[in-house]
Amino acid sequence: MLGLVGMILTGWGFSAWLQESPADISVGALVGGAFALTSLGALLLAPGVVLRALVSRLWVGAVLMVVPVMAMSVAMVLLPATAFQAPALPVLALGLLLVAVASVLGWFDHDQADLVLAPGEQPSGGGRARLRLALVLPAATLVVVVLSWLFDLLA
Repeated sequence: MLGLVGMILTGWGFSAWLQESPADISVGALVGGAFALTSLGALLLAPGVVLRALVSRLWVGAVLMVVPVMAMSVAMVLLPATAFQAPALPVLALGLLLVAVASVLGWFDHDQADLVLAPGEQPSGGGRARLRLALVLPAATLVVVVLSWLFDLLA
């Protein structure tokens, strides 16, 4: 969640920096963020209940996965008014910091044991796989930045 927020902030900060204007934070973004934090809070407070609901039936899991995304999207579309403005470079820097912290935390979070092993098979260190996984978020953030730059060039 931390990295996703960082990726969104990086996109907003970079776009605002390209346009040489402050970053506009909309009411919809704040409402969507509150909804995302509420969903995360439910998962952290009762992980067993939430995960059981996700895997109990395919349609229940699909609905529970789609509802937060749809709610955030609808909030951002229906509430476009600017809640506040922030300077572009601090927003960009905060976004990049959050992406970096999430990637480092992802790199060090390797205490998950591999539960699917054949008889006699030893768990691998997974160094390259961990590195690839840790670089997914920075790569996605780079894609967001490049797309923002291309859209700015085309506008």
